[in-house]
Amino acid sequence: MKIKKTFLALTAIIAIFSSTAFARVDSAMVVFKYLDGKASSRNIKTQRISEKLTRLILPMEEIPKNLDFLEIIADKSIIPSGSEGFWLLPRGETGSFDRENGHYRSSRSVMPLYGIKSPAETFVAIADGMKYDMSTVVRVDDKKRYKISVQWMFEDIGNAYEDIVIDFHSLPPDASYPDMAKLYRNIQVKRGAIRPIRERIKDNPTLERLSQNLLARISDFAAKEQPKNSKQADFIPEMAPPIRVLITCEEAGELLKEIKGMGMENITFVLSGWQAGGADGACPSIFPIPEEIGGETGLRKLIKLGDELGIMLSANANHTDAYTVSDMWDMDYIAKNQNGSLREVGTLFGGNMYYICIKRSWELFIKEQMQKTRNLGFKNSYYIDVYSALPPVPCFDPRHPAKRSETAKVQNEILSYAQKLFGGAASECGFDHCLGNIDYINYVSSVDFILKKYYDLDIYKGGKSKKTLVEAILPMWELVYHGFVVSTPGRVTQNHPMFGSYENTPQDMVKLAEFGARPIVYCVNKRNIKVLKKMYDFYQPLKHLQLETMEDHRKLADGVFLTLFSNGERIISNYTNHEYQFDGKKVKPLDYLLVEADKN
Repeated sequence: MKIKKTFLALTAIIAIFSSTAFARVDSAMVVFKYLDGKASSRNIKTQRISEKLTRLILPMEEIPKNLDFLEIIADKSIIPSGSEGFWLLPRGETGSFDRENGHYRSSRSVMPLYGIKSPAETFVAIADGMKYDMSTVVRVDDKKRYKISVQWMFEDIGNAYEDIVIDFHSLPPDASYPDMAKLYRNIQVKRGAIRPIRERIKDNPTLERLSQNLLARISDFAAKEQPKNSKQADFIPEMAPPIRVLITCEEAGELLKEIKGMGMENITFVLSGWQAGGADGACPSIFPIPEEIGGETGLRKLIKLGDELGIMLSANANHTDAYTVSDMWDMDYIAKNQNGSLREVGTLFGGNMYYICIKRSWELFIKEQMQKTRNLGFKNSYYIDVYSALPPVPCFDPRHPAKRSETAKVQNEILSYAQKLFGGAASECGFDHCLGNIDYINYVSSVDFILKKYYDLDIYKGGKSKKTLVEAILPMWELVYHGFVVSTPGRVTQNHPMFGSYENTPQDMVKLAEFGARPIVYCVNKRNIKVLKKMYDFYQPLKHLQLETMEDHRKLADGVFLTLFSNGERIISNYTNHEYQFDGKKVKPLDYLLVEADKN
Protein backbone atom coordinates (compact mmCIF):
# COMPACT_ATOMS: atom_id res chain seq x y z
CA MET A 1 0.00 0.00 0.00
CA LYS A 2 2.82 2.36 0.93
CA ILE A 3 4.51 1.67 -2.41
CA LYS A 4 1.24 2.34 -4.23
CA LYS A 5 0.75 5.71 -2.44
CA THR A 6 4.31 6.69 -3.22
CA PHE A 7 3.81 5.78 -6.87
CA LEU A 8 0.59 7.81 -7.06
CA ALA A 9 2.25 10.80 -5.41
CA LEU A 10 5.18 10.58 -7.80
CA THR A 11 2.82 10.32 -10.77
CA ALA A 12 1.00 13.44 -9.61
CA ILE A 13 4.26 15.36 -9.29
CA ILE A 14 5.31 14.32 -12.79
CA ALA A 15 1.92 15.38 -14.15
CA ILE A 16 2.21 18.79 -12.49
CA PHE A 17 5.74 19.25 -13.80
CA SER A 18 4.71 18.22 -17.33
CA SER A 19 1.91 20.76 -17.39
CA THR A 20 4.04 23.65 -16.18
CA ALA A 21 7.42 22.90 -17.79
CA PHE A 22 6.39 25.08 -20.73
CA ALA A 23 4.08 27.98 -19.81
CA ARG A 24 2.61 28.19 -23.30
CA VAL A 25 1.00 31.19 -24.96
CA ASP A 26 -2.70 30.39 -24.56
CA SER A 27 -4.36 33.43 -26.11
CA ALA A 28 -3.81 36.81 -27.71
CA MET A 29 -5.65 40.09 -27.97
CA VAL A 30 -6.28 41.29 -31.53
CA VAL A 31 -6.88 45.02 -31.88
CA PHE A 32 -8.41 46.45 -35.08
CA LYS A 33 -7.82 50.14 -35.78
CA TYR A 34 -10.02 51.48 -38.60
CA LEU A 35 -9.37 54.26 -41.08
CA ASP A 36 -12.12 56.37 -39.49
CA GLY A 37 -10.27 56.31 -36.17
CA LYS A 38 -12.53 53.78 -34.47
CA ALA A 39 -11.20 50.60 -32.88
CA SER A 40 -12.39 47.19 -31.77
CA SER A 41 -10.75 44.13 -30.27
CA ARG A 42 -11.25 40.43 -29.66
CA ASN A 43 -9.49 37.71 -27.71
CA ILE A 44 -8.37 34.62 -29.65
CA LYS A 45 -7.43 31.30 -28.09
CA THR A 46 -4.39 29.55 -29.52
CA GLN A 47 -4.45 25.98 -30.77
CA ARG A 48 -2.22 23.51 -28.98
CA ILE A 49 -0.09 21.79 -31.62
CA SER A 50 2.34 20.07 -29.25
CA GLU A 51 3.77 20.37 -25.77
CA LYS A 52 6.07 23.17 -26.93
CA LEU A 53 4.00 24.79 -29.67
CA THR A 54 0.76 26.74 -29.80
CA ARG A 55 -0.65 28.41 -32.90
CA LEU A 56 -2.78 31.49 -33.42
CA ILE A 57 -4.80 31.64 -36.65
CA LEU A 58 -6.61 34.76 -37.81
CA PRO A 59 -8.44 33.80 -41.02
CA MET A 60 -8.36 36.33 -43.84
CA GLU A 61 -12.16 36.48 -44.01
CA GLU A 62 -12.30 37.47 -40.33
CA ILE A 63 -10.07 40.49 -40.85
CA PRO A 64 -12.30 43.57 -41.34
CA LYS A 65 -12.10 45.89 -44.34
CA ASN A 66 -11.01 49.54 -44.17
CA LEU A 67 -8.34 48.95 -41.54
CA ASP A 68 -5.50 51.29 -40.73
CA PHE A 69 -3.71 48.50 -38.90
CA LEU A 70 -4.24 45.47 -36.71
CA GLU A 71 -2.17 44.50 -33.69
CA ILE A 72 -1.72 41.13 -31.97
CA ILE A 73 -0.55 41.01 -28.35
CA ALA A 74 0.02 37.53 -26.89
CA ASP A 75 -0.83 36.93 -23.25
CA LYS A 76 2.81 36.10 -22.43
CA SER A 77 4.01 39.24 -24.25
CA ILE A 78 2.87 41.54 -21.44
CA ILE A 79 5.61 41.80 -18.80
CA PRO A 80 5.70 44.07 -15.72
CA SER A 81 8.51 46.63 -15.71
CA GLY A 82 11.27 45.47 -13.39
CA SER A 83 11.04 41.82 -14.46
CA GLU A 84 14.11 39.76 -15.27
CA GLY A 85 14.82 38.80 -18.86
CA PHE A 86 14.83 40.47 -22.28
CA TRP A 87 12.84 41.13 -25.44
CA LEU A 88 14.22 40.54 -28.92
CA LEU A 89 13.17 41.86 -32.34
CA PRO A 90 14.02 40.56 -35.85
CA ARG A 91 17.34 42.34 -36.49
CA GLY A 92 18.47 41.49 -32.98
CA GLU A 93 17.39 44.72 -31.33
CA THR A 94 17.06 43.88 -27.66
CA GLY A 95 16.48 45.41 -24.28
CA SER A 96 15.65 44.59 -20.69
CA PHE A 97 12.43 45.30 -18.78
CA ASP A 98 13.80 48.14 -16.65
CA ARG A 99 12.09 51.22 -18.15
CA GLU A 100 8.87 52.83 -16.97
CA ASN A 101 8.00 54.42 -20.32
CA GLY A 102 9.09 54.31 -23.92
CA HIS A 103 8.21 53.03 -27.37
CA TYR A 104 10.18 51.39 -30.19
CA ARG A 105 8.94 50.17 -33.55
CA SER A 106 10.80 48.02 -36.04
CA SER A 107 8.87 48.64 -39.24
CA ARG A 108 11.02 46.43 -41.44
CA SER A 109 11.18 42.86 -40.19
CA VAL A 110 14.14 41.11 -41.81
CA MET A 111 12.79 37.93 -40.22
CA PRO A 112 9.12 37.40 -39.25
CA LEU A 113 9.68 36.78 -35.56
CA TYR A 114 10.26 38.13 -32.08
CA GLY A 115 11.44 36.56 -28.84
CA ILE A 116 10.83 37.00 -25.12
CA LYS A 117 12.57 35.65 -22.04
CA SER A 118 10.70 36.51 -18.85
CA PRO A 119 9.77 34.87 -15.53
CA ALA A 120 6.49 33.79 -17.16
CA GLU A 121 7.95 32.11 -20.24
CA THR A 122 10.78 31.90 -22.74
CA PHE A 123 9.51 31.68 -26.29
CA VAL A 124 9.96 32.76 -29.88
CA ALA A 125 6.98 33.79 -32.02
CA ILE A 126 7.22 33.12 -35.77
CA ALA A 127 4.65 34.64 -38.11
CA ASP A 128 3.43 33.48 -41.48
CA GLY A 129 0.83 34.92 -43.82
CA MET A 130 1.21 38.57 -44.86
CA LYS A 131 4.63 38.45 -43.22
CA TYR A 132 5.97 41.09 -45.61
CA ASP A 133 3.66 43.67 -44.00
CA MET A 134 4.59 42.80 -40.42
CA SER A 135 6.13 45.24 -37.95
CA THR A 136 7.26 44.54 -34.39
CA VAL A 137 6.61 46.96 -31.55
CA VAL A 138 7.83 47.31 -27.96
CA ARG A 139 6.23 49.83 -25.64
CA VAL A 140 5.70 50.47 -21.95
CA ASP A 141 2.09 51.37 -21.10
CA ASP A 142 0.75 53.68 -18.39
CA LYS A 143 0.59 50.73 -15.99
CA LYS A 144 4.34 50.23 -16.39
CA ARG A 145 3.92 47.03 -18.36
CA TYR A 146 6.01 46.09 -21.37
CA LYS A 147 3.95 45.03 -24.36
CA ILE A 148 5.68 43.32 -27.26
CA SER A 149 3.39 43.02 -30.25
CA VAL A 150 3.18 42.48 -33.98
CA GLN A 151 1.33 44.89 -36.25
CA TRP A 152 0.10 44.74 -39.82
CA MET A 153 -0.28 48.05 -41.64
CA PHE A 154 -2.85 48.26 -44.44
CA GLU A 155 -1.92 51.56 -46.07
CA ASP A 156 -0.07 49.92 -48.97
CA ILE A 157 -2.10 46.74 -49.36
CA GLY A 158 -5.77 47.68 -48.97
CA ASN A 159 -7.26 44.58 -47.37
CA ALA A 160 -5.98 41.29 -46.02
CA TYR A 161 -4.87 38.84 -48.71
CA GLU A 162 -3.77 35.86 -46.55
CA ASP A 163 -4.56 34.25 -43.21
CA ILE A 164 -2.30 35.48 -40.41
CA VAL A 165 -0.66 32.62 -38.52
CA ILE A 166 1.70 32.95 -35.55
CA ASP A 167 3.47 29.95 -34.03
CA PHE A 168 4.57 30.38 -30.40
CA HIS A 169 7.47 28.03 -29.66
CA SER A 170 8.07 27.55 -25.94
CA LEU A 171 11.66 27.01 -24.83
CA PRO A 172 13.16 25.78 -21.53
CA PRO A 173 13.62 28.48 -18.86
CA ASP A 174 17.40 28.43 -19.30
CA ALA A 175 17.21 28.97 -23.08
CA SER A 176 18.35 32.24 -24.64
CA TYR A 177 18.51 34.01 -28.00
CA PRO A 178 20.89 31.50 -29.69
CA ASP A 179 18.29 28.82 -29.00
CA MET A 180 15.57 31.02 -30.53
CA ALA A 181 17.71 31.61 -33.61
CA LYS A 182 18.63 27.96 -34.11
CA LEU A 183 15.00 26.93 -33.80
CA TYR A 184 14.09 29.26 -36.68
CA ARG A 185 17.16 28.18 -38.66
CA ASN A 186 16.12 24.54 -38.34
CA ILE A 187 12.63 25.41 -39.59
CA GLN A 188 14.10 27.23 -42.60
CA VAL A 189 16.41 24.32 -43.43
CA LYS A 190 13.73 21.67 -42.94
CA ARG A 191 11.32 23.36 -45.35
CA GLY A 192 14.07 23.84 -47.93
CA ALA A 193 14.12 27.63 -47.76
CA ILE A 194 17.92 27.76 -47.43
CA ARG A 195 20.96 25.55 -48.11
CA PRO A 196 24.45 25.92 -46.57
CA ILE A 197 27.18 27.54 -48.64
CA ARG A 198 29.36 24.50 -47.91
CA GLU A 199 26.91 22.28 -49.81
CA ARG A 200 26.29 24.70 -52.66
CA ILE A 201 29.95 25.30 -53.51
CA LYS A 202 30.47 21.62 -54.36
CA ASP A 203 29.25 22.26 -57.88
CA ASN A 204 29.78 26.03 -58.04
CA PRO A 205 33.40 27.28 -58.04
CA THR A 206 32.17 30.86 -58.54
CA LEU A 207 30.27 30.73 -55.25
CA GLU A 208 33.30 29.32 -53.45
CA ARG A 209 35.35 32.34 -54.52
CA LEU A 210 32.51 34.74 -53.76
CA SER A 211 32.22 33.47 -50.19
CA GLN A 212 35.94 33.93 -49.53
CA ASN A 213 36.49 37.25 -51.31
CA LEU A 214 36.48 40.71 -49.79
CA LEU A 215 33.60 42.77 -51.21
CA ALA A 216 34.21 46.24 -52.64
CA ARG A 217 32.65 48.77 -54.96
CA ILE A 218 34.56 51.01 -57.31
CA SER A 219 33.20 54.57 -57.40
CA ASP A 220 30.14 54.92 -59.64
CA PHE A 221 31.40 55.36 -63.18
CA ALA A 222 28.97 58.19 -63.80
CA ALA A 223 26.04 59.96 -62.17
CA LYS A 224 23.83 62.96 -62.72
CA GLU A 225 23.35 65.73 -60.21
CA GLN A 226 20.31 64.95 -58.07
CA PRO A 227 17.39 67.32 -58.84
CA LYS A 228 16.53 69.70 -56.00
CA ASN A 229 12.93 70.33 -57.05
CA SER A 230 10.78 67.20 -57.36
CA LYS A 231 8.05 69.20 -59.08
CA GLN A 232 10.37 69.68 -62.04
CA ALA A 233 12.04 66.26 -62.00
CA ASP A 234 9.91 64.26 -64.44
CA PHE A 235 12.38 64.69 -67.29
CA ILE A 236 11.88 63.58 -70.87
CA PRO A 237 14.87 62.13 -72.78
CA GLU A 238 15.41 65.35 -74.72
CA MET A 239 15.79 67.27 -71.44
CA ALA A 240 18.03 64.78 -69.66
CA PRO A 241 20.62 66.48 -67.44
CA PRO A 242 24.24 65.67 -68.36
CA ILE A 243 26.10 62.93 -66.53
CA ARG A 244 29.22 63.57 -64.48
CA VAL A 245 32.05 61.10 -65.08
CA LEU A 246 33.57 59.90 -61.80
CA ILE A 247 35.87 57.25 -63.24
CA THR A 248 36.37 55.87 -66.74
CA CYS A 249 36.75 52.22 -67.65
CA GLU A 250 40.40 52.86 -68.50
CA GLU A 251 41.04 54.52 -65.12
CA ALA A 252 39.27 51.66 -63.36
CA GLY A 253 41.57 49.24 -65.17
CA GLU A 254 44.66 51.09 -63.93
CA LEU A 255 43.18 50.98 -60.42
CA LEU A 256 42.74 47.20 -60.64
CA LYS A 257 46.35 46.78 -61.76
CA GLU A 258 47.56 48.81 -58.79
CA ILE A 259 45.40 46.73 -56.41
CA LYS A 260 46.74 43.48 -57.89
CA GLY A 261 50.27 44.86 -57.57
CA MET A 262 49.70 45.27 -53.81
CA GLY A 263 48.95 41.55 -53.50
CA MET A 264 45.17 41.83 -53.47
CA GLU A 265 43.28 39.63 -55.88
CA ASN A 266 40.72 37.81 -53.72
CA ILE A 267 38.23 40.64 -54.12
CA THR A 268 34.80 40.89 -55.71
CA PHE A 269 34.30 44.35 -57.18
CA VAL A 270 30.74 45.41 -57.95
CA LEU A 271 30.66 47.83 -60.88
CA SER A 272 27.95 50.49 -60.62
CA GLY A 273 26.85 53.45 -62.69
CA TRP A 274 28.05 52.07 -66.05
CA GLN A 275 24.52 51.94 -67.46
CA ALA A 276 22.78 54.55 -69.59
CA GLY A 277 22.36 57.75 -67.55
CA GLY A 278 24.86 56.63 -64.91
CA ALA A 279 23.90 55.47 -61.42
CA ASP A 280 20.10 55.46 -61.00
CA GLY A 281 20.00 57.87 -63.90
CA ALA A 282 17.74 56.35 -66.57
CA CYS A 283 16.34 53.08 -65.21
CA PRO A 284 15.22 50.69 -66.50
CA SER A 285 17.44 51.50 -69.51
CA ILE A 286 20.93 50.02 -69.43
CA PHE A 287 21.98 50.72 -73.01
CA PRO A 288 23.66 52.56 -74.59
CA ILE A 289 26.60 52.49 -72.21
CA PRO A 290 27.86 56.10 -71.93
CA GLU A 291 30.71 56.90 -74.28
CA GLU A 292 32.00 59.34 -71.66
CA ILE A 293 33.19 56.39 -69.53
CA GLY A 294 34.49 54.38 -72.50
CA GLY A 295 31.29 52.95 -73.94
CA GLU A 296 30.62 49.26 -74.48
CA THR A 297 34.10 48.73 -75.90
CA GLY A 298 35.77 50.16 -72.81
CA LEU A 299 33.55 48.15 -70.44
CA ARG A 300 34.22 44.88 -72.26
CA LYS A 301 37.95 45.60 -72.10
CA LEU A 302 37.73 46.26 -68.35
CA ILE A 303 35.84 43.03 -67.70
CA LYS A 304 38.43 41.08 -69.70
CA LEU A 305 41.23 42.75 -67.70
CA GLY A 306 39.57 41.67 -64.45
CA ASP A 307 39.62 38.06 -65.69
CA GLU A 308 43.30 38.35 -66.60
CA LEU A 309 44.16 39.77 -63.16
CA GLY A 310 42.09 37.14 -61.35
CA ILE A 311 39.83 39.81 -59.82
CA MET A 312 36.10 39.11 -59.89
CA LEU A 313 33.98 41.87 -61.44
CA SER A 314 30.23 41.78 -60.85
CA ALA A 315 27.47 43.81 -62.46
CA ASN A 316 25.31 46.10 -60.36
CA ALA A 317 21.71 46.02 -61.61
CA ASN A 318 18.54 47.91 -60.84
CA HIS A 319 15.27 46.06 -61.37
CA THR A 320 13.19 48.07 -58.91
CA ASP A 321 12.57 51.59 -60.18
CA ALA A 322 12.11 53.68 -63.29
CA TYR A 323 12.35 57.32 -64.43
CA THR A 324 10.46 59.25 -67.09
CA VAL A 325 13.80 60.21 -68.66
CA SER A 326 14.34 56.59 -69.75
CA ASP A 327 13.83 55.83 -73.42
CA MET A 328 12.00 52.72 -72.16
CA TRP A 329 9.51 54.71 -70.05
CA ASP A 330 6.00 53.28 -70.18
CA MET A 331 3.34 53.62 -67.49
CA ASP A 332 2.16 50.10 -68.29
CA TYR A 333 4.89 48.44 -66.19
CA ILE A 334 4.90 50.99 -63.35
CA ALA A 335 3.41 49.66 -60.09
CA LYS A 336 0.04 51.19 -59.30
CA ASN A 337 -1.41 52.25 -55.97
CA GLN A 338 -4.90 51.23 -54.88
CA ASN A 339 -6.41 54.36 -56.42
CA GLY A 340 -4.69 53.68 -59.74
CA SER A 341 -1.96 56.31 -59.36
CA LEU A 342 1.68 55.55 -60.13
CA ARG A 343 3.76 54.40 -57.16
CA GLU A 344 6.15 57.37 -56.82
CA VAL A 345 8.73 56.96 -54.05
CA GLY A 346 11.11 59.93 -54.07
CA THR A 347 13.72 61.67 -56.17
CA LEU A 348 17.13 60.33 -57.22
CA PHE A 349 19.66 61.14 -59.93
CA GLY A 350 17.27 60.30 -62.76
CA GLY A 351 14.51 62.49 -61.36
CA ASN A 352 11.29 61.36 -59.72
CA MET A 353 11.55 57.65 -59.01
CA TYR A 354 8.70 55.20 -59.62
CA TYR A 355 8.61 51.57 -58.50
CA ILE A 356 8.06 49.10 -61.30
CA CYS A 357 5.71 46.13 -61.17
CA ILE A 358 8.33 43.39 -61.08
CA LYS A 359 5.82 40.77 -62.17
CA ARG A 360 5.04 42.71 -65.36
CA SER A 361 8.62 43.85 -65.98
CA TRP A 362 10.02 40.30 -65.73
CA GLU A 363 7.75 39.37 -68.61
CA LEU A 364 8.58 42.48 -70.64
CA PHE A 365 12.30 43.18 -70.35
CA ILE A 366 14.21 42.09 -67.19
CA LYS A 367 15.16 38.63 -68.45
CA GLU A 368 16.39 40.02 -71.75
CA GLN A 369 18.42 42.72 -69.95
CA MET A 370 20.09 40.08 -67.77
CA GLN A 371 21.07 38.09 -70.85
CA LYS A 372 22.51 41.19 -72.54
CA THR A 373 24.48 42.04 -69.39
CA ARG A 374 25.88 38.50 -69.35
CA ASN A 375 26.88 38.91 -72.99
CA LEU A 376 29.06 41.89 -72.05
CA GLY A 377 31.32 39.41 -70.27
CA PHE A 378 30.04 39.66 -66.68
CA LYS A 379 30.08 36.17 -65.17
CA ASN A 380 31.00 36.58 -61.51
CA SER A 381 27.60 37.03 -59.84
CA TYR A 382 24.84 39.57 -60.38
CA TYR A 383 24.01 42.19 -57.77
CA ILE A 384 20.39 43.43 -57.82
CA ASP A 385 19.89 46.56 -55.76
CA VAL A 386 17.05 46.88 -53.21
CA TYR A 387 15.34 43.46 -53.63
CA SER A 388 16.24 42.23 -50.15
CA ALA A 389 16.10 45.69 -48.54
CA LEU A 390 12.35 46.18 -48.25
CA PRO A 391 9.07 44.27 -48.45
CA PRO A 392 8.10 43.20 -51.99
CA VAL A 393 6.25 45.99 -53.78
CA PRO A 394 2.57 45.22 -54.58
CA CYS A 395 0.80 46.38 -57.72
CA PHE A 396 -2.91 47.18 -58.12
CA ASP A 397 -2.97 47.55 -61.89
CA PRO A 398 -5.99 45.40 -62.93
CA ARG A 399 -4.06 44.22 -66.01
CA HIS A 400 -1.21 42.74 -63.93
CA PRO A 401 -2.14 42.81 -60.22
CA ALA A 402 0.46 41.46 -57.82
CA LYS A 403 0.16 40.90 -54.09
CA ARG A 404 3.35 41.20 -52.07
CA SER A 405 3.59 37.41 -51.99
CA GLU A 406 3.35 37.27 -55.81
CA THR A 407 6.06 39.91 -56.18
CA ALA A 408 8.26 37.94 -53.78
CA LYS A 409 7.79 34.83 -55.92
CA VAL A 410 8.90 36.68 -59.06
CA GLN A 411 11.87 38.23 -57.25
CA ASN A 412 13.00 34.72 -56.37
CA GLU A 413 12.59 33.61 -59.99
CA ILE A 414 14.82 36.48 -61.08
CA LEU A 415 17.44 35.80 -58.39
CA SER A 416 17.45 32.09 -59.20
CA TYR A 417 17.93 32.90 -62.88
CA ALA A 418 20.82 35.21 -61.94
CA GLN A 419 22.50 32.36 -60.05
CA LYS A 420 22.27 30.13 -63.12
CA LEU A 421 23.35 32.84 -65.55
CA PHE A 422 26.13 34.51 -63.53
CA GLY A 423 27.19 31.87 -61.00
CA GLY A 424 25.81 33.84 -58.07
CA ALA A 425 23.20 36.38 -56.99
CA ALA A 426 23.30 39.16 -54.44
CA SER A 427 21.22 42.01 -53.09
CA GLU A 428 21.28 44.75 -50.51
CA CYS A 429 19.87 43.66 -47.12
CA GLY A 430 18.66 40.74 -45.04
CA PHE A 431 14.90 40.44 -45.66
CA ASP A 432 14.63 36.70 -45.70
CA HIS A 433 11.83 36.31 -48.22
CA CYS A 434 14.48 35.92 -50.93
CA LEU A 435 17.56 34.65 -49.07
CA GLY A 436 17.09 31.15 -50.47
CA ASN A 437 18.32 32.49 -53.82
CA ILE A 438 20.94 34.95 -52.59
CA ASP A 439 24.63 34.25 -52.00
CA TYR A 440 25.62 37.49 -50.32
CA ILE A 441 24.14 40.77 -49.18
CA ASN A 442 25.82 44.13 -48.64
CA TYR A 443 24.52 44.55 -45.09
CA VAL A 444 21.73 43.10 -42.95
CA SER A 445 19.79 46.27 -42.15
CA SER A 446 19.99 50.01 -41.45
CA VAL A 447 19.00 49.65 -37.79
CA ASP A 448 22.49 50.48 -36.51
CA PHE A 449 22.60 53.68 -38.58
CA ILE A 450 19.05 54.71 -37.57
CA LEU A 451 19.81 54.24 -33.87
CA LYS A 452 23.00 56.27 -34.24
CA LYS A 453 21.50 59.12 -36.25
CA TYR A 454 18.06 59.50 -34.70
CA TYR A 455 18.37 58.07 -31.19
CA ASP A 456 21.90 59.12 -30.17
CA LEU A 457 22.88 55.50 -29.62
CA ASP A 458 26.16 54.29 -31.10
CA ILE A 459 25.15 50.68 -30.70
CA TYR A 460 28.67 49.29 -31.17
CA LYS A 461 30.13 51.40 -28.38
CA GLY A 462 27.61 50.14 -25.82
CA GLY A 463 25.62 52.21 -23.35
CA LYS A 464 22.00 53.29 -23.41
CA SER A 465 19.98 56.21 -24.73
CA LYS A 466 16.91 57.69 -23.11
CA LYS A 467 15.49 58.14 -26.60
CA THR A 468 15.03 54.41 -27.27
CA LEU A 469 14.25 51.16 -25.47
CA VAL A 470 16.91 49.40 -27.55
CA GLU A 471 20.06 48.59 -25.58
CA ALA A 472 21.99 46.42 -28.04
CA ILE A 473 21.90 44.56 -31.33
CA LEU A 474 22.51 40.84 -30.95
CA PRO A 475 23.61 38.60 -33.87
CA MET A 476 20.16 37.01 -34.09
CA TRP A 477 20.15 37.18 -37.90
CA GLU A 478 23.69 35.81 -38.06
CA LEU A 479 22.85 32.92 -35.73
CA VAL A 480 20.21 31.97 -38.28
CA TYR A 481 21.92 32.72 -41.59
CA HIS A 482 25.70 32.69 -41.11
CA GLY A 483 27.05 29.90 -43.29
CA PHE A 484 24.10 30.31 -45.67
CA VAL A 485 24.45 33.95 -46.80
CA VAL A 486 27.58 36.11 -46.58
CA SER A 487 26.85 39.45 -44.89
CA THR A 488 27.94 42.61 -43.09
CA PRO A 489 26.05 43.69 -39.91
CA GLY A 490 24.75 47.11 -40.96
CA ARG A 491 25.27 50.40 -42.69
CA VAL A 492 27.59 51.65 -39.96
CA THR A 493 29.91 48.67 -40.47
CA GLN A 494 30.32 49.37 -44.17
CA ASN A 495 33.26 51.51 -45.13
CA HIS A 496 31.06 54.06 -46.84
CA PRO A 497 31.54 57.85 -46.89
CA MET A 498 27.87 58.37 -45.99
CA PHE A 499 27.71 56.01 -43.03
CA GLY A 500 31.09 55.18 -41.48
CA SER A 501 34.76 54.49 -42.02
CA TYR A 502 36.87 51.67 -40.62
CA GLU A 503 39.95 53.80 -40.05
CA ASN A 504 38.09 56.04 -37.60
CA THR A 505 35.99 53.53 -35.64
CA PRO A 506 37.83 50.47 -34.28
CA GLN A 507 34.60 49.29 -32.61
CA ASP A 508 33.08 48.71 -36.04
CA MET A 509 35.94 46.40 -36.99
CA VAL A 510 35.55 44.45 -33.75
CA LYS A 511 31.85 44.10 -34.59
CA LEU A 512 32.75 42.59 -37.97
CA ALA A 513 34.68 39.86 -36.18
CA GLU A 514 32.06 39.31 -33.48
CA PHE A 515 29.26 38.91 -36.04
CA GLY A 516 31.33 36.73 -38.40
CA ALA A 517 31.04 39.37 -41.11
CA ARG A 518 32.70 39.97 -44.44
CA PRO A 519 33.87 43.60 -44.76
CA ILE A 520 32.59 45.74 -47.62
CA VAL A 521 34.50 48.80 -48.85
CA TYR A 522 32.54 51.36 -50.88
CA CYS A 523 33.76 53.89 -53.42
CA VAL A 524 37.26 52.49 -53.87
CA ASN A 525 39.60 54.89 -55.61
CA LYS A 526 43.29 55.80 -55.51
CA ARG A 527 42.78 57.83 -52.33
CA ASN A 528 41.52 54.95 -50.20
CA ILE A 529 43.46 51.95 -51.47
CA LYS A 530 45.17 51.84 -48.05
CA VAL A 531 41.78 51.25 -46.42
CA LEU A 532 41.08 48.47 -48.89
CA LYS A 533 44.42 46.84 -48.03
CA LYS A 534 43.71 47.16 -44.32
CA MET A 535 40.38 45.38 -44.65
CA TYR A 536 41.82 42.81 -47.05
CA ASP A 537 44.43 41.82 -44.47
CA PHE A 538 41.81 41.90 -41.69
CA TYR A 539 39.62 39.40 -43.55
CA GLN A 540 42.21 36.80 -44.53
CA PRO A 541 42.37 34.92 -41.17
CA LEU A 542 38.56 35.01 -40.84
CA LYS A 543 37.23 34.23 -44.32
CA HIS A 544 37.18 30.44 -43.84
CA LEU A 545 34.46 30.92 -41.22
CA GLN A 546 31.97 31.86 -43.95
CA LEU A 547 31.47 28.13 -44.50
CA GLU A 548 30.54 27.59 -40.84
CA THR A 549 27.31 28.21 -39.00
CA MET A 550 27.25 30.38 -35.89
CA GLU A 551 26.33 28.14 -32.96
CA ASP A 552 26.54 30.35 -29.89
CA HIS A 553 27.03 33.92 -28.76
CA ARG A 554 27.30 35.15 -25.21
CA LYS A 555 28.53 37.96 -23.03
CA LEU A 556 31.66 37.11 -21.04
CA ALA A 557 32.02 40.44 -19.25
CA ASP A 558 31.01 44.04 -19.78
CA GLY A 559 32.14 44.85 -23.33
CA VAL A 560 33.48 41.33 -24.01
CA PHE A 561 31.69 38.67 -26.08
CA LEU A 562 32.26 35.12 -27.28
CA THR A 563 31.10 33.83 -30.68
CA LEU A 564 31.24 30.08 -31.34
CA PHE A 565 31.26 28.58 -34.84
CA SER A 566 30.38 25.07 -35.99
CA ASN A 567 34.04 24.10 -36.47
CA GLY A 568 34.63 24.79 -32.77
CA GLU A 569 36.60 28.00 -33.33
CA ARG A 570 35.73 30.98 -31.15
CA ILE A 571 36.08 34.71 -31.54
CA ILE A 572 36.56 36.79 -28.40
CA SER A 573 35.60 40.42 -29.03
CA ASN A 574 36.92 43.04 -26.64
CA TYR A 575 35.30 46.50 -26.84
CA THR A 576 36.93 47.75 -23.65
CA ASN A 577 40.01 49.91 -23.22
CA HIS A 578 41.84 47.26 -21.23
CA GLU A 579 43.25 43.83 -21.96
CA TYR A 580 41.06 40.76 -21.39
CA GLN A 581 42.29 37.30 -20.43
CA PHE A 582 40.61 34.28 -22.02
CA ASP A 583 41.91 30.73 -21.43
CA GLY A 584 45.36 32.10 -20.72
CA LYS A 585 45.38 34.20 -23.88
CA LYS A 586 45.39 37.99 -24.09
CA VAL A 587 42.74 39.87 -26.05
CA LYS A 588 43.94 43.37 -26.79
CA PRO A 589 41.75 46.44 -26.14
CA LEU A 590 39.37 47.28 -29.02
CA ASP A 591 40.39 44.10 -30.78
CA TYR A 592 39.41 40.48 -31.24
CA LEU A 593 41.10 37.10 -30.88
CA LEU A 594 40.41 34.00 -32.97
CA VAL A 595 40.76 30.96 -30.70
CA GLU A 596 41.17 27.43 -32.03
CA ALA A 597 38.64 24.73 -31.27
CA ASP A 598 38.52 23.47 -27.70
CA LYS A 599 39.83 19.90 -27.88
CA ASN A 600 37.85 19.03 -24.78
